[in-house]
Amino acid sequence: MRRSSCAPFAVHRCFFGGEDAESAATTARLLSRACLIIGMHPDEATDAIVQGAVAARLPFAVVPCCVFARRFTLRRVRGRACTTHEDLCDYLQALSPGSRRAVLPFAGKNVVIYHLGGSDYAAAAEECGECDLEGGAVTLPV
Repeated sequence: MRRSSCAPFAVHRCFFGGEDAESAATTARLLSRACLIIGMHPDEATDAIVQGAVAARLPFAVVPCCVFARRFTLRRVRGRACTTHEDLCDYLQALSPGSRRAVLPFAGKNVVIYHLGGSDYAAAAEECGECDLEGGAVTLPV
């Protein structure tokens, strides 16, 4: 990043996507100044990271780990609850039309969901007419 001419470079560790006004203001301020969002094992912030990046048309990369199926009951994949890591990865890709998936070269939860951002979001969203993004739930086509 430092060599990419995206200066100044800074890392912000914070609670991302909180529902209270202060967290929402912090998230909005960070997104307005960001050029990339990365979430490594972001737990309950995973959806908020992807949704925030999509809304701001920013590039992102998330390496999801825990599914939290009991906490996130609105997540749907192929008409059923999102309960496995594979389901979570499918769900995150549906949240961000045009995103990609890759396997990183280390052991453990090593799948990264990423998007390069920019105008690619608009074109991908138009192509993804089958995804239901209403009410915070995503239903993937069968």
